[in-house]
Amino acid sequence: MKLRLILTIVLTLFLFAYSTVAQVPGEGSLELVVTPEIPKPNEEVVAVVRSSITDLDRADISWIINGQTKISGKGVKSFSFKNGQLGEKTSLQVIIVSSDGYSLSETVTFIPASVSLVYEANSYTPPFYKGRAYFPYQGTGRVIAFPSFSDENGPIDSSQLIFKWKEGNRVHENASGFGKNTFAFSNTDKLPRPGEIGVEITSSDKQIIATETIIIEPTAPMLILYERKPNLGTLYNKALTDQALLSGDEMAVVASPFFFAVKDPNHKDLRYEWSLNGQDVPQTQNSLVVRKPPNISGQALLSLRVWNTLRYYQFGTTDLNISFSAN
Repeated sequence: MKLRLILTIVLTLFLFAYSTVAQVPGEGSLELVVTPEIPKPNEEVVAVVRSSITDLDRADISWIINGQTKISGKGVKSFSFKNGQLGEKTSLQVIIVSSDGYSLSETVTFIPASVSLVYEANSYTPPFYKGRAYFPYQGTGRVIAFPSFSDENGPIDSSQLIFKWKEGNRVHENASGFGKNTFAFSNTDKLPRPGEIGVEITSSDKQIIATETIIIEPTAPMLILYERKPNLGTLYNKALTDQALLSGDEMAVVASPFFFAVKDPNHKDLRYEWSLNGQDVPQTQNSLVVRKPPNISGQALLSLRVWNTLRYYQFGTTDLNISFSAN
């Protein structure tokens, strides 16, 4: 009887000790999740607290920013706020007091930064063209990162930042590192598809982080025809589209291979194939002189096909109806 009593007391004490230990919060018992994970300056942030051992619906929860309590109450599991300005430090703390009297807390700190990404394509555009050079099928180019980082000492130069470049899910280690704010890329896929280039930038102490992604849509090259005048040169301000009038004895037509991966319109990798009324014209350059037949009125169909001999998907075609009248 005495032995059974001792065993009962020991077993009861063991169960009590086990129950007590199981309720003591330990590492990882509280999780603070913020969205977005890396908020930008002045961006709206949503914070959610989670716990695997505490009933948060019955707990008293307080949300504190930079030492000031913003909201508190029973079961307040989420909180939204506006992130600080560029370089402004924001400390977010959540304090949980469970129904059993245990206190838990978690803190995250933000020093917002931002980065802008732009791309430059290695493709042709004619003189005086005010638009951008688009990225062609099977083209090459580069992405440039323009970060805005600041701390208590002022702006941080990009040479002091660490850049980690990604293409899709692949990290390019050789292109990443201190001050490497440009990333060269190419689209050599057999099937043209968008390219996703991303960068993660961190300060040297890893306290400031910014991320950004750019989607680059490949563009089909195109041909645009212009007229070249003897005294004025090529009239790039007025494209020849569909119809043209041959008012004199001849007209010089110039083709611009927009967004082909070449540096000049007569690059060795380009092939020009001109035809007039279905008949091939022996001209391999980007310009052609069309002469009016004597004492005849009518129309002629000028056609052009251009392709890049090294890049299968870089080609273009265009047609121009030229009207003329008898002298």
